[in-house]
Amino acid sequence: MKPLISLEGVSKSFGSGQQKTNVLSNIQLEIKEGEFVAIVGYSGSGKTTLISILAGLIHPDKGVAMYREHPIREPDPGRALVFQNYSLLPWLSVWDNLALAVNQVFPHWSTSKREEHINHYLDMVRLTPAKRKRPSELSGGMRQRVALARALAIDPEVLLLDEPLGALDALTRGNLQEEIARIWSENKKTVVLITNDVDEGILLADRVIPLTRGPEATLGQPIHINLPRPRNRKELNHDASFKDFRKRIIESLMHEGRQPSTTTVRRTFVLPNILPEDLNAPGTFRFGRRSPVRHEEFKQEPLEIEI
Repeated sequence: MKPLISLEGVSKSFGSGQQKTNVLSNIQLEIKEGEFVAIVGYSGSGKTTLISILAGLIHPDKGVAMYREHPIREPDPGRALVFQNYSLLPWLSVWDNLALAVNQVFPHWSTSKREEHINHYLDMVRLTPAKRKRPSELSGGMRQRVALARALAIDPEVLLLDEPLGALDALTRGNLQEEIARIWSENKKTVVLITNDVDEGILLADRVIPLTRGPEATLGQPIHINLPRPRNRKELNHDASFKDFRKRIIESLMHEGRQPSTTTVRRTFVLPNILPEDLNAPGTFRFGRRSPVRHEEFKQEPLEIEI
């Protein structure tokens, strides 16, 4: 079966001359339809650059990004991106934020069909009671659910999640992880999740792929997560397979990829020419006590006496 999305030899850099930074190097990736893939990496390793290429927001310097065997040249409703910072329009209500996207993608639908469609996705993320509120009246977790509902409402084939839970507290993050897992199981969308949370990747994904440290970050060997679904975080913490997956991913993040170069620095220290005291030499009285004398303190000088 041909992949839905593929990256072939993709590299990306920013800047020029001495300020040029090679962010990604020779990225090879294939994602099948209906697959949930998590790409895990350090902050600053190039994860957002990678998912922006998949979304068509930026273009690679080398290689090609493909979607259904066609080059990705621009954003497409078939690939919906959910940002970490929500990206909601603050002057619009929850309902209107969704309606703006739905009206743009499905202008030929009747008003009643669009309303039914929006209500369906608001109910899916459990935000129907808040549909008339503006983003400023919502908690961080609720805003992220609005962003998720907006992305799902345009009915994309691929859902791209750029660290969507990174700014949330631990409790809200755990609840939304369960929401994402539930929504994916109901819709079976193809999902690419960018995250720096190894446990989150194992909990949600079919495959976890480590992204090595930048600059010139590249993808490591994928790790297939064959844990049964639905997955429960509390139960997984006591699962030996879960612990093994976590260990393998962390080791891969720490050791794979280009090893940092080392430089040997040699320093020369000039020490003062100080000789230790010779304890075998005859002593003299100094400062009220007997003190040994250094050899070099014995000096022979000529003495002339007139008679």
